[in-house]
Amino acid sequence: MEVPNDNPLCRESVAFTVKGPVPIFLQEHQASKTGCSSIDIILTTPGRVREILFRNYYVANVGVLLIKGNDNKPYQWQPAIQKKILMPDAHLENCSQDVFSILATESVIDWNYVLMFRLILRQPSQMWGTFKLEEINLYADLPRFNLTPSLPSAPQCEYSRMLELIRKQTMAALMYSSNMETCSNSTTPTAIHKYEKQACGYEIVKLSQI
Repeated sequence: MEVPNDNPLCRESVAFTVKGPVPIFLQEHQASKTGCSSIDIILTTPGRVREILFRNYYVANVGVLLIKGNDNKPYQWQPAIQKKILMPDAHLENCSQDVFSILATESVIDWNYVLMFRLILRQPSQMWGTFKLEEINLYADLPRFNLTPSLPSAPQCEYSRMLELIRKQTMAALMYSSNMETCSNSTTPTAIHKYEKQACGYEIVKLSQI
């Protein structure tokens, strides 16, 4: 059993180059836009990979193929992960620009002696003209903490939304308190009535348990 790296700040990265994204067409001379493209990740030397880390940009789901070079057989693409959901709803922006992690433990085959990955990017919605992956990184060891956003209880994007909501409400509450202090020094009923209309408070949201 492989043990995750104890220090998440000190990890063994894998050198690679990226080609793409390249649109995938069903017909050779097809000119219309397609909802599918591919990115090739070419390793500098064949080796072990345990994690692919990237930032999404409107990709609904991704598939993973790879080529291994540990035997004398002709190189051929092998399916590793058929479909990993990145956006729960392709027509909505939820998780459209979040950071995602694909681990070797999610694959149906091992990621040893890898020569190349091919990521199949899919976006069935016509609302987004461009979809791609950014800030791609490969690591030779497993992360200490699983960064996969699809937690059983709640997606990572839901936590981000809740935290952003709390931050905005906190700032609004602080501004309201400051305004009330200014208002208390005023003797005009009009000013008091004005700040009463602007009153705001916290919206209590129950956070999901990890």
